[in-house]
Amino acid sequence: MTQPENPSQPLVALMPTQQDDRSQLANDCRLVELLRDLIMMHLDDTVGEVLHVLGQHNLSMPQLVTLHTLYHRGELSVSELAHELQLSLAATSHLIDRLVRRGMLTRHEHSTDRRHKQLRVTASGAALVESLVQLKTRALAREVQCMPPNLRVRLRHLLEEVAASVRQADSTP
Repeated sequence: MTQPENPSQPLVALMPTQQDDRSQLANDCRLVELLRDLIMMHLDDTVGEVLHVLGQHNLSMPQLVTLHTLYHRGELSVSELAHELQLSLAATSHLIDRLVRRGMLTRHEHSTDRRHKQLRVTASGAALVESLVQLKTRALAREVQCMPPNLRVRLRHLLEEVAASVRQADSTP
């Protein structure tokens, strides 16, 4: 999925403009607003718990994002991680050094080019990411339980379709 170059760009400017009728554009804008509101409600539900976990482990948000990225993307080089996080190599190296010292990342030579270092999340780093995923999953489960059963079934079917559509769009060059 492509990201807008300027996140402060108005929502309407992010929508396709070729021959879309006004009602479809209005529908798309409303859909995006509703999804944003749901995401914000979920974040509001969990932000305190996430910050508590970060405090317990003495981690900054950039360090958590680094762990999360490597956990989900797998092994990356320092430059790949810097690009992914949109940070300078120097800032990325500092993040990595702190996480390596804390035993949450390992750094080793690339298998074919010893000049390049590869990064991998350790078991303790993975356990932290997994605990936060579980925290978010429990919050989602609480939110789903607030819905009537028939709405949960309809939402599940719709989200299955949405996920398949997004996966297909992401796999199309």
